[in-house]
Amino acid sequence: MMLFSDTIFANVPLVSNPSPAGVWIKFIFNFHRPKLDCERGFGICFDIEWGFVDFSAPTAPKGCVVKGRINELGQLVMEVSESDLMNYENGSTLPYFKNKNIITIVDAYTLSVASCKSLGMSSQFTIRPGDYPVTCKEGIYTVVFRP
Repeated sequence: MMLFSDTIFANVPLVSNPSPAGVWIKFIFNFHRPKLDCERGFGICFDIEWGFVDFSAPTAPKGCVVKGRINELGQLVMEVSESDLMNYENGSTLPYFKNKNIITIVDAYTLSVASCKSLGMSSQFTIRPGDYPVTCKEGIYTVVFRP
């Protein structure tokens, strides 16, 4: 009986920081203002990408790769790496994030119905104009957008 006692009582270490709940979705963001046809200024325009994408292909989408999910408070959490910001438009968007504790969004942007569904939402989500907190840890910038 003692021989099998280790198999009866699991000795599995507990994880003190489990991964946050929610599904991460890959987005391709265009960090320009919607009111300026998503061509200039700093803002948020994007398309959601599905499946596997070969970013080395000549038809790779223009934009910056970003991860997003909805947290337990119904907020949109966005993560973007410093290296992806450097690769996007020759790093022109990086100064909006680097050494900052907020980003300012001037124009509202409403996520598409498909994007909201992929994030598990039953209604659309609008990123409203305002200041949003930005944190950086190990080269990953995180922004939380309130509903």
